[in-house]
Amino acid sequence: MMSQYSDVDLDEDPCIFPACGHFYTITTMDGHLSLSDHYVLDANGMPTALKAPDDGLDVDKTRIICPDCRRSLREIPRYGRVVRRALLIQSTLKFITRSNKDYVMFYGLFIHAQKNLQQTLAEAVPAQANLHLAESRDKQIHIIRSGMSKLRYGAIVHLRNQIDNFKGIVGSKEQPFKRVQTLVRHARLNQRTAEDFTFDESVILQTRSYSLATSLLIRCDITILSDVLAVRSSRNLPVGVATTVDLVKNRVDCEALFKIAEEGKHYLQQAEALIFWAHFAALEVSWRSKDDAGRYV
Repeated sequence: MMSQYSDVDLDEDPCIFPACGHFYTITTMDGHLSLSDHYVLDANGMPTALKAPDDGLDVDKTRIICPDCRRSLREIPRYGRVVRRALLIQSTLKFITRSNKDYVMFYGLFIHAQKNLQQTLAEAVPAQANLHLAESRDKQIHIIRSGMSKLRYGAIVHLRNQIDNFKGIVGSKEQPFKRVQTLVRHARLNQRTAEDFTFDESVILQTRSYSLATSLLIRCDITILSDVLAVRSSRNLPVGVATTVDLVKNRVDCEALFKIAEEGKHYLQQAEALIFWAHFAALEVSWRSKDDAGRYV
């Protein structure tokens, strides 16, 4: 980089002139932008084949800038592959930041909704209607929302829907690398390209936000179910009004969370999955015990 322009043999090592006005030899710029990480180079430093870059989310790889003035070098066609990789890494890092921020917001809203239910439990009145909780978690919440009390559960069910939507947004299919891979494979099916886009999913794909969102969603369901059953057990219901509690599918969802957390090495969510499983089992057993006791009185 410190050579005089008059000392450079432009036939052997041409110069590149970025828009910022500084200029460098191809050898210098190739080394600065780590071109060898993306291509197989011959003895003359010319790309001969594509090379799978190292998988990782190193923020330094997103800095495609001039060494002198730090202006962007993204307009240079020679480094298009390097630039696109940097943009994907940058998008993924932004995805992580945004996901964490949204999770913190939703968790705070959940704590507020949970406290509101706890503080108003004594004054809650159970709906004098049959309650059958044995379907999927989504179906259970729909039954509670429509058949129990829209006023009491409207806000937390609305929050639950937002958390469920958030879980979909942070899923692996919505992440930058995965979306590009889907587009490339779609192009292959339509014979527009013969190339594929591969990467180490265990390194690149961010599953922590999905585990957190799934955990928060189950936590929200436990809060709603616990409150519904607590309200129903606090009052004598009319003869003939039945309550059925079968939370097998809830526990299956806890096992799915445990598997996801295990694959991503998210140990806290693994522990939470086990706790949630036990909580659903306790809700079911305790209600059945009350139901049996009332049946033989």
